Order: sequence, then C-alpha cells, then structure tokens
Amino acid sequence: MNEIKNIIQSCIRQEIEALKHLTKTIDETDILFVKTIACCKGNIIITGIGKSYAVGRKIAGTLSSIGMPAISVSTTDMLHGNIGMLRKDDILLLISNSGETKEIIELAEHLQSIGNYTIFSITGNSKSTLAKISQLTKEIKVQEAGPFSIIPTSSTTAVMAYGDALAVALAHINGLSPEEFGQHHPGGRIGKKFNKIQ
Repeated sequence: MNEIKNIIQSCIRQEIEALKHLTKTIDETDILFVKTIACCKGNIIITGIGKSYAVGRKIAGTLSSIGMPAISVSTTDMLHGNIGMLRKDDILLLISNSGETKEIIELAEHLQSIGNYTIFSITGNSKSTLAKISQLTKEIKVQEAGPFSIIPTSSTTAVMAYGDALAVALAHINGLSPEEFGQHHPGGRIGKKFNKIQ
C-alpha cells in the first residue's frame, strides 16, 4: 500500500515541478501570444491528436467562457473537410508535444500552401517541423512523470495550465466583469450565483 501511495505522490510532485519550470519560461513570446489572440477578429481554432486534442478542447472551452470565440476540432476532422470552416481572420493553434505528429504536420503544410493562415503552435520542441511552419511557437518542454517518462502526464498538465494562464491574461486585458462571465454560464452553480447577483 505504501508503494502505491509513494508512486501517486511522486507523480504529483513531478507534475508540480513541471509547472514550476513552466513559470520560468514565460517571456515576450507569451505576451505576443496574448496580445495577438486578444486582437483576433475571427475564431480561435484549436486542434491536436489524442491527448493534445483533449487538452485543446479544455482550452477552447475556457476561452469561450471568457467571451473569446474558440472552437476545438480534431486534426483528423480538419484533414477530412473541416478546413472549410476557416476564415482569414481566424487563428489556428496547433498542439503537438513532439511537433512531428504526422497529421498535424500534414495539416500545417496544407494550410501553408493554400492561404495566408495565422498558425500558432504549442510544442515540446522549438526546433520541430511544426515550430518551423508556425508564425509563433510556445515551447513547453517538460519531463513526463512516471518511471519511463513516456506517459502523457506532465506535458498535458503543463499545456492545460498554460491555456488557463492565457485565458486569465485575456480576461484581464479585455476587462471581463463578473457579470459578463456569468452571462456565459447560465447553467450550474455559476449560473445560480449570477442569477442571485441579478
């Protein structure tokens, strides 16, 4: 039983260390990320494969909750027709830890070839193919928790936390009020709390 407890505690500690490391990487790139997204006149389209797609869905939901129109679409769906949703004012945020995921690269190269789309990326490798294609890249390079350092753990936690940080910074820049936030949440406890304020 103690062994299991130690494994769980070790995993959590490793993820905490990954987040501490992430705070030390914040620089001008992150400021540019926030300022550019704040000025977006279209949608923020977030895409990825596997765990990256799951994290992207959460980031899109959080951005939408503060009034930033964000949509999460799987890279596979993008490659099979959903590219048709894109407009020139949109910003695409591609998430890939390796920066070499076949489908992501295929999508990025195709977008590059058919139009002047704004492509941002979050990857664990700033020298990857995806990073080279992107106009702006945030490198989030952390060691995965666990004995083999291969299970998506610290990397997904760090990317999700970074998405939260972007949302909080955007809410600040846009002057989001509690009332406006409540209008985006008519259901659940947040909705009930907002209705009481009203």
